[in-house]
Amino acid sequence: MKLTNLLQLINNLNQNIDFFIRINDTRLPLSKITITNTECLIYPGKKALTKAQILSLIKNLHHKGISLKIVDKEKRIPIYGIQINLEKSIVTLV
Repeated sequence: MKLTNLLQLINNLNQNIDFFIRINDTRLPLSKITITNTECLIYPGKKALTKAQILSLIKNLHHKGISLKIVDKEKRIPIYGIQINLEKSIVTLV
């Protein structure tokens, strides 16, 4: 999945919705984002970022057609989709 695809999918969601990532059937908070020339690297942590926080991190990024990847112990896992749970106000990248 590209960063532009994610932005299109979450466009109409609440600014305070929390983001998580799924690694080996475990849902972990998305806590850090690092941008390189070719990838948007996503890291798990202790506290989930909100949509507003994520958008503020990437607002000045001109090229948003980069690939999204989860970093798990130096291994980069491609992201293929998202699960949206409006009742719990969470988005999970899978």
